[in-house]
Formats: sequence, structure tokens, C-alpha cells
Amino acid sequence: MEISKRELYLLRSIPNEVSKDNVELGSLVKTDKRLVLVGPAYERMDMEGLVVIGISTAALVMRAIRGKRVSETAQVRSITHANKEIY
Repeated sequence: MEISKRELYLLRSIPNEVSKDNVELGSLVKTDKRLVLVGPAYERMDMEGLVVIGISTAALVMRAIRGKRVSETAQVRSITHANKEIY
């Protein structure tokens, strides 16, 4: 898997201490639909038996859920995403 310079920069810019209160760069978010990692975009990653989708900060879903807290929802087009947990 090739990592671009931009993606490498994004990975390096993720702070060591990521807020677990709201969604931001570096957050691992369990929604009612899937598990997403906010950072470089990847279609699918298998991590310890879990499927994780990497979403970029420019993604529509990220724009909708950025700053949201657990149990808050966001709508992207006609799909509602509910934050279940933030790691």
C-alpha cells in the first residue's frame, strides 16, 4: 500500500492526545453505520478483526460529523449518521 506525502503529513499531524468528547482529526468513531478513522482516506482496513474505513477531513461525512459528540447525529444527503462511541 503506497502512502502519499499528503497522507503521511496528515498522519504525522494527528495529535498524541485526541479528544474523546467530539469528532476531530485522529478520532476513531463508531457510528450506527460503520467504524471510521478520521485522517487519510482508505477504503478498508482490517484492524484486530474490525473493519475500519479511513475518511479524510474533506469528506462530506466528516464535514457533517466534525465537532459532534456521542449520541449526536449528522445528515449527509439523505443518510443520517449517529455517533455511538468516540475513541
